[in-house]
Amino acid sequence: MPDALRGRVVGQLAAANLRAGQLVALSDVTTQLVPGRGQRVIGVRVLPGRYPARGLVPNDPVEVVGLSSSGVAETVPGEAVFQARVVQSSPPDAEGAVVVDLLIDSAAAEQAHAAAAGGALVTLLGPAR
Repeated sequence: MPDALRGRVVGQLAAANLRAGQLVALSDVTTQLVPGRGQRVIGVRVLPGRYPARGLVPNDPVEVVGLSSSGVAETVPGEAVFQARVVQSSPPDAEGAVVVDLLIDSAAAEQAHAAAAGGALVTLLGPAR
């Protein structure tokens, strides 16, 4: 970021975890606390092959499909599906799984809790039209 934009960053909140020495872009900061009113942040552990190979980065819009404990998609279409925005994700663990912090509407809390308990498939969404 050019030094001239430094004033737009000072006093802002980090939109995701920042590492020491990391270059900061305007998209890395925000004026809003997360979660806001009517929102929640929930962590979901996602196994390899159930999230994009490129990984998930803050502000990615995603669709999450909750899986049963056996690892298959829930049998009731739509009830286990919700949209979210990635807050942050962990590095892969020894099994290649990542924990993704998702910003959700409070109305999707039940589906998100099920996804957190049983596993999930996370699909990256394109920009809104």
